Amino acid sequence: RFLLYLPLFEEVRSLEIGVDEGAFIEAEPSPFRHTVLMYGSSILHGACASRSGLAYPARMSRNTGINFVNYGLSGNGKMEAAVADMLKDIDADAFILDCMPNPSPDEITERTQYLVNTIRKYHQGTPIIMIETYMRENGYSDQAVHDRCTRQGEAFVKQYELLKKQGIKDLYLIRDNHAIGTDHEGSVDGTHPNDLGFDRMVEQYQPQIMRILKKYGIK
Repeated sequence: RFLLYLPLFEEVRSLEIGVDEGAFIEAEPSPFRHTVLMYGSSILHGACASRSGLAYPARMSRNTGINFVNYGLSGNGKMEAAVADMLKDIDADAFILDCMPNPSPDEITERTQYLVNTIRKYHQGTPIIMIETYMRENGYSDQAVHDRCTRQGEAFVKQYELLKKQGIKDLYLIRDNHAIGTDHEGSVDGTHPNDLGFDRMVEQYQPQIMRILKKYGIK
């Protein structure tokens, strides 16, 4: 039994699988019990895992039996209204917004409420989980990066709090707790996790996500 992951950053134009003569391949029913849509940046997408199956949504899928569908858009997960209008049409048991890294603080302030409210309008009673992104590694040596990351986080948390005050239900926030560690070993380039970084993200995010999902019978 095999689960095939396509490349993270390459367009697949042709795919062949060879088997011994007389052998056969057949599709099995989906092994996943539920579908959770995840929307975000290149970090969510899987940069820079050594192979596509090690992106943290893929690992959580294998760990839990839940299909964490990866809508990570490298460099472009900026919460545009057009994207919100697309996501609302996707049938999912829950939505996870790990989309803080790409938009500016001002864009987070301008766009978060439309994104969340649009999903909520078309998916009543469905949990929406917002994830606050970790401080990028180069933010420890570059003051401008540090300040931008700090302001992004402040804007993201503030929008969550405003949405809660407005009465948006079934909305959750996972705060960052040094998701890729504090030893500076979890990043490839100062921004994107390596395999160790993704391992630490799974350790931190998966228990919190599953505690929320289990409230809705998603387990």
